[in-house]
Amino acid sequence: MNKGEYKYLSPFIHKYKNSYEMLFCNRGLNKNFYGEINFAKSKNLKVWKKIKKKITPNDYNKIKSFINPFIFKHNRKSILFLEAQMKSKSEIFYSDSQFSKIRKFKKLPYKGSYLSPFLLKEGNKIFMFYSYSKKSIRCSVYDKEFRFLESFICFNANLDNEKFSIYSPYVFKFRKNYYMFYSAWKNKNEGNINIAQSKNCIDWKKTKKNVFKLTNQIKIISEPFIVFKRKVYIFYEFKIKSLWNINFEILSIKQFCKLLKI
Repeated sequence: MNKGEYKYLSPFIHKYKNSYEMLFCNRGLNKNFYGEINFAKSKNLKVWKKIKKKITPNDYNKIKSFINPFIFKHNRKSILFLEAQMKSKSEIFYSDSQFSKIRKFKKLPYKGSYLSPFLLKEGNKIFMFYSYSKKSIRCSVYDKEFRFLESFICFNANLDNEKFSIYSPYVFKFRKNYYMFYSAWKNKNEGNINIAQSKNCIDWKKTKKNVFKLTNQIKIISEPFIVFKRKVYIFYEFKIKSLWNINFEILSIKQFCKLLKI
């Protein structure tokens, strides 16, 4: 972290040219509520170096922070989705790969707060998962031209470690089933990661809570992002004392299967 910085959040990682690129939220200085998207690069997923590129909310009226970046590759183009945090709610915004103009994504069915978008393409359909007001994980489905088809609730916050919030879904297919890692907070001081499973990406069953063992020093581990490269890299944000940063765990496929209860 640079001097005065205190909070790095919500990692997103993708292959970029001959290396990996991470997008993440940087809260900046601990003065006013603020968040910009910063970038880092790595050759091996282990050692990361920040680069100068960034996306700030300064040119957008009422937006205080950009967080939860997600790049969706579609029709040979890259579309950047973001959670835009305002004074009393969050909305989903999007931009082209050049980040030249960021606009509100209006094709959503509910009135309320939308957090942490995650997109998955299955056949001719696009599934956009998100947290709705931190109380449920929901999904909107679109055709290949991003025309709205339907929306459904994956599940609501009903476990004892989800009383404060659930958000930040990460969805992937593994050995014929779909899995979702997502953030689950018991209260404002304690958060962890839970897992749900589905056979069709629509009907979900929660299968594991509290993926990580918390300690006296680390009470919050949240916002998962997974990279498969022979082994499984699970990235996340965590809080230690008053600082937030990004870390990762490396699991073998065997260890990962045990975690998923396969």
